[in-house]
This record gives sequence, C-alpha cells and structure tokens, in this order.
Amino acid sequence: MVLLFITNPSVLDDIWLWLIGFAGFIIAFFENIFRNITKPFSKKDKETQLTEPPEVSKSDLENKVENLIQVIEKKEKLEASNSSFNGTTINVLRYFDDGETTLGLMFIKNEFFAYTLEDTHQEVKIPSETRIPAGNYSVEFRKEDTELTQKYRTRYNWFNYHLEIKNIPDFQRVYIHIGNNRHDTGGCILIADGVNASSMEKTIQYSTRAFERFYKRIEALIEGGEKIRICISNEDWVKFLKNDITRYETI
Repeated sequence: MVLLFITNPSVLDDIWLWLIGFAGFIIAFFENIFRNITKPFSKKDKETQLTEPPEVSKSDLENKVENLIQVIEKKEKLEASNSSFNGTTINVLRYFDDGETTLGLMFIKNEFFAYTLEDTHQEVKIPSETRIPAGNYSVEFRKEDTELTQKYRTRYNWFNYHLEIKNIPDFQRVYIHIGNNRHDTGGCILIADGVNASSMEKTIQYSTRAFERFYKRIEALIEGGEKIRICISNEDWVKFLKNDITRYETI
C-alpha cells in the first residue's frame, strides 16, 4: 500500500477521506505486520514462521467504515456546537517531513482540495527555511502592493492581492501561493494538484491550476462576508484521530 501511494499519489484523491476514517484499523494492521516480520529474528522465536494477517470480509469493512463515519460526524457536530467560529475552515494535515520538505493534504469544508508543500520543522526558527507552527489562524487578503503582488498581477489577470495567514507567532507575511518545491516556499504554504513523493527531493505539480481554483473560491467567500480560517495539524494527527475515535464512540 505504501508503494502504491508513493508511485501513484493521485489515488489519494479518491480514497484519502476513507483512509482517515479508517486510520485506526490501518495502524493496527501495519503494527501486526511489523510484529510478524520481526518475530523470526528474536532469540525466543527463531523457528517461528510468519503468519498471514486475518482476513476481513467486505461486509465487515463496510460496517466498520459506517460506524467510523458516524463517530466522525458526532465529533464534528460536538466541536461545532462548542465553537464560536462561524465561517469556512481550511484544514491542512501534514503527513510527511524528510528534514527538508513537509508534504500535506488540504481540505476545504471537509472535502479534499489539494496537496500542500512547506519547509521542514525546525526546533529553532531559521528564516525562510521553517514551516509555521501547527494551529488555527485567520486568512485574509493583504491589501498592499508589494513586489510579489505586482508580479502575480502581471502574470494572472484574476489575481488581486495575496492571501495571508495572520497572527502566527514569530512569523510574518506568510501566504498561500504557487510553487513546486521547498525553494519556493520561504515559510509559506504551496498548493498543487499533484505530488511527487518518490524522488529524493519532494515536489508538487500543477500548482498554478490548483492555486487559481483555490484563490477564486476563497476570494468569492471573503467578498461575500465569510470569515476564513486555516487549521494546521502536524504529522501526529493520526494518533489523535485514533484517540478521538475511541472517545467519541461513547457519546
């Protein structure tokens, strides 16, 4: 499965939401495989052969997915009732960081929208080489005629001002914009319709197409008076989701 996602990242477009809902099962599945692989190398079990993982019927999988969807819906309703925010949420789930580049997935209103690329995590910030901290931030137009703004206007007739992620501790002028690799970010979030995670240097593809679609959608919402926020989660979001599934099953 890992090789499939690396060599065919477009598959994530269709099944990523299912994988999120089924993350707990997937984690347990791979933990079982790891234990079986390492078992023959232990001192006590050198002669033990690998065993096949238990088969799961299609109906069982469907039931599990249906139950998890109900849990996630309960979670979203409860969080919405406890939140004072009334607007559109952009979620970015970071899932990979190789020490140079961070890859992620962007969702708008809980629907997959694009791939993301950022700089790597740094314990101590290195200017223009560090991704922003996970958290919730507002997104607004930065209505200033900067050199970068003028460059985008010249190139794209649909562009007006940059979309800025606001109120980030120790960061300023962080945008969501076009780019293909870590050299294009400078701490900003790049978005695209494709990702190349199999190469030594991780890159994203078809960025202009994704950004135009993103820009026009967010611009229309802002002009209509909608508030926009971006919620960024680090790579350990899978662990927290697994805990949430257990917690919300009891509600």
